[in-house]
Amino acid sequence: MNGDGGWLAFYYIMTGVDARAKTSFQYYQSGSPFEYELIRWLYTSGRQAMIAR
Repeated sequence: MNGDGGWLAFYYIMTGVDARAKTSFQYYQSGSPFEYELIRWLYTSGRQAMIAR
């Protein structure tokens, strides 16, 4: 392994953090007490579909 492995991992982690910071999303925008569960279910279902492919 070359010496850039640590920097590459750092880059990918920071890219993910930056993407999350730039996403305009607020919990409870709809006023529903079950909104978080819905978002979590949608993400999980989408992730399972991507893995199944």
